[in-house]
Order: sequence, then C-alpha cells, then structure tokens
Amino acid sequence: MFKNRTEAGKQLADKLEAALVHAQPLRDVVVGLPRGGVTVAVEIAGKLSATLTVLVAKKIGAPNQKEFAIGAVSSSGIVVLNDDTGIPHFLLRAYIDSEKNRLANVTKIAETEWLHSAGLESQVNFAGARAIVVDDGVATGMTTIAAERSLRALGAQEVYLAAPVVAAETARTLRNSYDQVISLIEPSNMGAVGYFYDDFRQISDEEVKIALSSYAQPAI
Repeated sequence: MFKNRTEAGKQLADKLEAALVHAQPLRDVVVGLPRGGVTVAVEIAGKLSATLTVLVAKKIGAPNQKEFAIGAVSSSGIVVLNDDTGIPHFLLRAYIDSEKNRLANVTKIAETEWLHSAGLESQVNFAGARAIVVDDGVATGMTTIAAERSLRALGAQEVYLAAPVVAAETARTLRNSYDQVISLIEPSNMGAVGYFYDDFRQISDEEVKIALSSYAQPAI
C-alpha cells in the first residue's frame, strides 16, 4: 500500500535507478501516461535528471461496459486489441472502427495540448533513446502496450515500463514486449489500481502542467 503517487514514485525511482546501473548508456526520456502516471513520472525524471514528456493512450471500452478494455489507441495512431475478452472482434467491427477513429483524434489533441501547456511545440525526439513509460498502475495493460508500440515506431532504441503496481499476469505479458518491466508490487488478484493507494485522488490539469514544465525539454 502506498501513501500516494508521489511516495510510490520515489520508491519506484530508486528501484529503476538500480536497474539502470547495468543497462547500456542511452539518453533517457521519461514518458508519463496522463494524468496519474505523470505524478509518478516526475519523481523518476528528477531522480534520473531526465527529460519528462507525455504520451496519451486511451482504452477502447466494451460497448456496454466502458471500464472493460477491449483495446487501446495511442496519440500516434497505434491500435491494439485485446484477444482475451471472449467477444469475437468481428461482432464489434463497426463499433471498434468508430472508436479507433474517434480516440485517435482525441488522444492526438490531448497530447498536443499537454505539450503546449509546458511550452513545447512538438514531441521530443525518441530516436536512439531509452523511453521509460510510467503509469500509476497497470491492470489489463492495453494502454501500455499501445504506448510501447508507439515509442518503438517513433525510434526508441529501448522501451521500459515502470509502474508501482502491475497485475501479475499482465506483467508476464508485458515482459514479452518491453525491454524491462520495473514494478514494486505484482498482485495475482489486482482489482482496481486505487486499492493500492491511501490517496488516489484525481490529478488536476494544473498539476500535470507543473510537473511537465519542470522536466520537459525542447525536441532535439
């Protein structure tokens, strides 16, 4: 159990720093998934003296159960679908196509607004970098898979995932995609991410802006 995202971020930053001791020397870019992931990510960016940016990915919720992820879409247009929903994709083809188009636009606009709020005109250059995706918790992993594929498409040489809590089964799956998955807790029965925090309040736009402004750097 974590007091809040800041405390979790500090603990995660220590574990990540230790893991990087044996990693190849690369330029690190910390990528927070808004909003909660940015509060965790700012602690990691500070610890590593690394650039902080955001990448927006949103899940595709089931038609009658929006919290149940059947896929995800990222700001760069990457789409991933969950093959373990028990719902054949062909039955939802029209719905998925509609959501993909809608969310591709929503995520791109949101990411641009976050970057502009920090005084940045464009996304940072990921070519040859180690991108460290940070969230406050990972349950199904749909948005983190979309983020990983997006960052590789943007030229990242390595992609790590760092999150205080990751569902055990999801962590096993994500280790097939990410170069490393760094977590503090991997419960077999995950439930909601908020169960692992005393304070899991919603993060405001202003808090994200301040965090991003503190460690964001212009594209190079």
